[in-house]
Amino acid sequence: MALSHLRSTEKSLKKDDRVAEEYKATITTIVERGYLLMVPSDEQLPNNVWYLPLFPVLRMDKTTTKVPIVFHYAAKCNGISLNDIIYDGLKYR
Repeated sequence: MALSHLRSTEKSLKKDDRVAEEYKATITTIVERGYLLMVPSDEQLPNNVWYLPLFPVLRMDKTTTKVPIVFHYAAKCNGISLNDIIYDGLKYR
């Protein structure tokens, strides 16, 4: 599922070099801050692993980041999304 999302994102980024560059810059910032990391191809994966797809959202009305990255928590894999299994926390009245 995440790989399919990645391919779709790559395809859309190939259509606009400026958007692709801003997306790359935003991903670089996220990696530098330690929020995202590349998993080495030779790393043994745990039994329960969840790949969270990302996608760009174009915001031409913004003067700062025009291509923020969205983590797609609602993406379903085998009928389940991360949103479905994450603890909601306390409900306040």
